[in-house]
Amino acid sequence: MPLAIMKKMYDVVVIGGGLSGLCAAVAAARHGCKVALVEARPVLGGNSSSLIRVNPSGACTFNSWARETGIIEEIITKYIRRSHLPIRNGLITSLWDLILYETVRAEDNIELYLDTVAFDVEMSSSTKISAIQCLQIGSELMYKLHADYFIDCTGDGTVGALAGAEYRLGREARSEFNETPVIAPEKPDNQTQGSTLMFKKRIYK
Repeated sequence: MPLAIMKKMYDVVVIGGGLSGLCAAVAAARHGCKVALVEARPVLGGNSSSLIRVNPSGACTFNSWARETGIIEEIITKYIRRSHLPIRNGLITSLWDLILYETVRAEDNIELYLDTVAFDVEMSSSTKISAIQCLQIGSELMYKLHADYFIDCTGDGTVGALAGAEYRLGREARSEFNETPVIAPEKPDNQTQGSTLMFKKRIYK
């Protein structure tokens, strides 16, 4: 028996709840838009979450006077104030996940869909998305989210690809960007770099 589809209307739908998607959703909500934030994982933050632990080091790790700005700076300041920990790669706790969640939940204009995977798009023309179709994994609820604007922050360009946007997978030929033989192959191929492991090193004296 097919699942019932719940239809909802928004001004903006952001797909991907990593830092870029979270900031896009919060910014849109603060400008008065009704926003849906769709994230496939059970936590926000993407690669910066406690699942992967690649934090937003940015400018603030280079010296004591450099700072980030905007929404990212808000989040980092909350984290440092509550955890008393420095910001550096590999040192992310579950408190980071909680602060990201609280940041989104503090915005009345955002509806959050965790554990929700976008798998199809509905087009009103060859270049305009009118809705995305999503499945919430735990509840098995199916959603069709309509909006005026869709922001693809999936990390892999999933929604853009589903909508028919051109994309490329693999390594380009070295002649395209005048790269050295060490960096790029002579002919393009479909090889990609795995990004599932994080290594830490220490120099022992």
